[in-house]
Amino acid sequence: MSLRPRLGPKESRLWEDWQIVHGKDYKNYNYDVRVEPQAVEFTREGEPILRNWEKLGSPRIDVCACSKMNMPVIFEVKPDANFETIAQVIAYKEFMKLFGRLIGNPEMVIVCRTMGNINGKLCQKYGIKVYKIPEEDKVESLSLPGLETGIT
Repeated sequence: MSLRPRLGPKESRLWEDWQIVHGKDYKNYNYDVRVEPQAVEFTREGEPILRNWEKLGSPRIDVCACSKMNMPVIFEVKPDANFETIAQVIAYKEFMKLFGRLIGNPEMVIVCRTMGNINGKLCQKYGIKVYKIPEEDKVESLSLPGLETGIT
């Protein structure tokens, strides 16, 4: 079951696996958070950027939450995280700050199954926390009692 419509099956499974281990480390989860300006704080009502923001496909943050210290946290959930994943989470943070949607300095988090060493070092440089959640071993076939599996 998908936690939110925009997460695909692999992302949903990854998030569910992460929640089992780390879910209690954060609170107040919000899913599929639209990154959009607020009319009063960003620009005068009716300017093209406001009228077209949603039509242009405003970015959406996979998950936002609060840390135990009540600081905002931005999560990007990607099974195979790469430099684009890093760019996404940084851009979400900057947009949310620019649009007056965040107070303080939010924590950035990537939840993934794999990430290369170079990208891991880039995350360290930009203060992005990475949770690597290994995929559980899948059983190819179950043997029935009293029957041979036939695998050699």
